[in-house]
Amino acid sequence: MSAPACTTDADPPALLARDILDALPHHVLLIDAQGRVIATNKAWERFARHGQGALSCARLGQSYLEACQAAVQAGEPDAPTLLAQVQRLLGTPHGSEAEVGLEYDWQGGRCFLIHLSRHPAGTGLVVTHTEISRCKRAEAQLRQALRTIQGVIDGTDTLVYAKDLEGRYLLTNRSWRDRTGLSERQAAQTTDEQAWGPALAAALRANDAQALASGGLMVAEEQAANHGQPATYLSSKFPLVDDAGQAWALGGLSTDITPLKQAQDALQARERELQSLADNTPDVLARFDSAQRMVFVNAAIQRMTGRLPREFIGSTPREAGLPTELCERWEAAIAAVREDGLAQTLEFTFQSRRGPRHYTGRFVPEYGPSGAEIGCVLGVLHDATEQKRAEDSVNRLLGEERHYARLLSHLAEASRLVHASLSADEIAQVLTQQAREILGAQRACTTVQMHDGDRHPPIRAVARCCDRMGSDDPPVQGVLSVHLTGQGGRPLGRLQVWGREVSRDGGREAAPFSPEDESILTQLAAIASTGLDNARMYTSLRDADVRKDEFLATLAHELRNPLAPIRNGLEILRRCDQLTGAAARAQEMMERQASHLVRLVDDLLDVSRISRGRVDLRCERITVQSIIDNALEASRPAIDAGGHQLSIVLPEGALWLDGDLTRLAQVLGNLLNNAAKYTPEGGHIKLHVRTEGAMLALAVSDDGVGLSAETLPKVFDLFAQIEHTLSRSQGGLGIGLSLVKQLVELHGGSIMAESEGLGLGSRFTLRLPLARSAPGQIYAGDLGPAGMSVGEALRVLVVDDNVDGAESLSMMLELLGHQVHRVHDGASAITEATEWVPDVALLDIGLPDLTGYEVARRLRAEPRLGGLLLVAVTGWGSEDDQRRSAEAGIDHHLTKPVDARALERLLASRAAAQSGTALA
Repeated sequence: MSAPACTTDADPPALLARDILDALPHHVLLIDAQGRVIATNKAWERFARHGQGALSCARLGQSYLEACQAAVQAGEPDAPTLLAQVQRLLGTPHGSEAEVGLEYDWQGGRCFLIHLSRHPAGTGLVVTHTEISRCKRAEAQLRQALRTIQGVIDGTDTLVYAKDLEGRYLLTNRSWRDRTGLSERQAAQTTDEQAWGPALAAALRANDAQALASGGLMVAEEQAANHGQPATYLSSKFPLVDDAGQAWALGGLSTDITPLKQAQDALQARERELQSLADNTPDVLARFDSAQRMVFVNAAIQRMTGRLPREFIGSTPREAGLPTELCERWEAAIAAVREDGLAQTLEFTFQSRRGPRHYTGRFVPEYGPSGAEIGCVLGVLHDATEQKRAEDSVNRLLGEERHYARLLSHLAEASRLVHASLSADEIAQVLTQQAREILGAQRACTTVQMHDGDRHPPIRAVARCCDRMGSDDPPVQGVLSVHLTGQGGRPLGRLQVWGREVSRDGGREAAPFSPEDESILTQLAAIASTGLDNARMYTSLRDADVRKDEFLATLAHELRNPLAPIRNGLEILRRCDQLTGAAARAQEMMERQASHLVRLVDDLLDVSRISRGRVDLRCERITVQSIIDNALEASRPAIDAGGHQLSIVLPEGALWLDGDLTRLAQVLGNLLNNAAKYTPEGGHIKLHVRTEGAMLALAVSDDGVGLSAETLPKVFDLFAQIEHTLSRSQGGLGIGLSLVKQLVELHGGSIMAESEGLGLGSRFTLRLPLARSAPGQIYAGDLGPAGMSVGEALRVLVVDDNVDGAESLSMMLELLGHQVHRVHDGASAITEATEWVPDVALLDIGLPDLTGYEVARRLRAEPRLGGLLLVAVTGWGSEDDQRRSAEAGIDHHLTKPVDARALERLLASRAAAQSGTALA
């Protein structure tokens, strides 16, 4: 190293210092206060000769500052910092900051630690370059290794962690942090108390101490948390030791075994249940492995042998000391099961402390998990000693048992036949035949008598005899007679049999009747009495049902006849368009009430049809929106009249159902009308439609009078009326909701009523199955716009014995521009039609002289009337009435009061057909 000018070769300390510096691997430079290099060691000289980097030009006599500036211009990244530090240290006075160290990236991927310090003897700086390239590479490799290790432990669901000896966490993985809810920064240096809470931390720290004390691996179950829920972990803990073997930290792996513990607990509970079941089973259960060792026996083995079950586990029957003959038979059966895979049965006697016991055994295969190989053979040994002892008794009683079984079979058959008979005549015939056959009598007779004063319809006197005697048979001997008694001890008749015969020595001979025969005859009489009472009640109910249907049909007819002229008159007033003010409002009110009355009549008949199963649904693919539109068309007047606010909530997109549009609109309209009826003026009604899986839920709610808890279960009953709402009732027979429920159920749905109490409103929710897929095109059910008039005027003959109805209908038709003639009986209708030749005949069915059906048949027989359109306009509207209309040649069947728009469309269609015009 070149020395300063004041140093000589004869100066030993200086020579020693120079030799030491030249021996160092570090680059050492000495610069004066102006930044010139005044001394270097050999390491720097060797490095500078290779000329790597701008700083390498800093040689003896040259400026180190200029070399730093050249490095800045060359773009070396750390050169500006180095230049600034050199300038700062050279420019600061002596006694201020003495040294600075910084890293410097050299060319070629090399890195140096540059240390600047003041010259201890005066001005200037000592610059030291120490290469740390290997350290930097090792540091980068270490960081990469740590990232790899952290990535591995973060990728496992097991909790991985390390703690120092004070219990502070040094390392955690992602699963640990997820379970505790701590971030990586929060987890560093945290404790178990902070991570898991004081209640769990004490046990965790105790296990840590035990693992550190053992010096090896310790495995234990620990209670901690999993996202705030209690959990069980299987933890493996071990000390981390230094090179001297001293523990400096604790490592651990914890796996959440909560599901396994739950499954283990369930399995153990199941095993206990099975063990309890097996031990309380009277049969001996034994499972044999492939070496015919018993791997399981239940407690019943002790009752059989007097020895505890544990004495047999792991032993073969021979090793357990069972009798040799018994062992041979068991071994053969077990071997056959394993060879053939089929169950084997055997019987054996075992000499027990209670004496000889007879057993029946069954050995069955138990297949392993694969289902291909037999794992074990299960033996089920049943103590049949008592059954064996009973065999003799059974054999003795077998004959009697067969006898009684035959009697019971005959009695059961007699009961079936009697209860399948619905008339006294049939019951008497069945009873007579069965009594003679069961008792083996030559003759039998049943007499059913008529009794006055009975509240049921009387049964006429019936007598049925069954006699197989021929003219050559000896006279019968012995007679047995019992009374037929109905409810309340009412006498119904008598059952008698004569001449009992029995089989003996290949022939038959007379025998007296026994007490058993009397008991059998009494039982037959009781069965018949019940059947007779049922027949009387069936006849009564059938007659009542027929009368009810006839009454409803007549009531509907009688109500529709006066309704027809009322509705026709209202339609005439509406079309005249001359009413204003109060008169117009009165006319609108009358139209609403007339429609309400028509709806009541239709509901009555609908309930009757549904109860008889005579309603046919015209199902098609329809949208929920079409149901709502049709229902609102009928319900909007009632909602508007009450000043109610109606809100409708619908999901996006079309919803499809398979159903009868008319009936479903009737259901929804009924619910909306109910809500409007029982909600105070200005109330709120909400229609909410949503989907629930494969079902449509449609809810109608209101803030009206509500329903009490006592009322809710009865709200769908027929003729049910809510007492507290009678004062608010706007009319109704209490059949609307019953009809709604039945129609919804016919569509495969359900309906539910809910209310929080009186005054708190109510909600009706009906659920219907959604269609599985939408159709290719929307069904259009419109018949065409009302009020259309196509083609020329028609000649219309009105036939009705109700003068007001005929006149009002005629007036309405004349307003539509048609020519109208009217008559009031069947004969006049035939005469008028033959002479006038109308285009259309509106024909009532219930005429005073001829029925409408007869009039239709005669008109169809007239050649001149081949193009006549026959339309029944009648109060009779049942399916049977419509069928009879079709059979009589009637084209259409309309019920009174006729919907004017429907009739108008029908006539317009007829006019269009005559003129050759197609309806759009």
